[in-house]
Amino acid sequence: MNRRILLKFMSGLIAAGCGAIVGVPGLRYVIETVRRREESEAATQRLILLKDLPVGRPTQLAFTGRRRDAWTVYEKETIGRVWLVRESAAEPNEVRAFTAICPHLGCAVKLDGSGRQFICPCHKAAWDVSGRKLSDKELGHKNPSPRDLDVLECSVVMDEQTGEPWVEVKYQKFQHGSTKQVPLA
Repeated sequence: MNRRILLKFMSGLIAAGCGAIVGVPGLRYVIETVRRREESEAATQRLILLKDLPVGRPTQLAFTGRRRDAWTVYEKETIGRVWLVRESAAEPNEVRAFTAICPHLGCAVKLDGSGRQFICPCHKAAWDVSGRKLSDKELGHKNPSPRDLDVLECSVVMDEQTGEPWVEVKYQKFQHGSTKQVPLA
């Protein structure tokens, strides 16, 4: 083996090493991004005892869970807020859950002073307490919301130990600005 072939071989090894130094972290980044998307499913949580949820009055509750940024995982973090509306005392399963995020541009949805409408303070969108988008005529101006409030899966479940009914909600985020409720992955 002459010197030229040896230098060619050594420079090839150095180039492969440099490529691995750049390529392996890049490949890991792509794999982690794909795996994170698979993990980002909706989370289910018991939020409130049914007896503590007032009939006919919307109640906002924080949904806590696991939040992850680029390098850190936060175990007990507020990941969203939900509005719960108990429609009837006679029918315990008559509980509806909505995200507290405006489907227009993602602002926080509030309850107006009368307690009969949800409003978005950013662009004056409004919905009744059943989550239905108010018409322009009912509102008195153009309602910028593209759809009704985003409905979340909600059920009343019995606690195995105490036997008390709890309201359980499956929290999920949805795409803003769309006329249809499209879940974010």
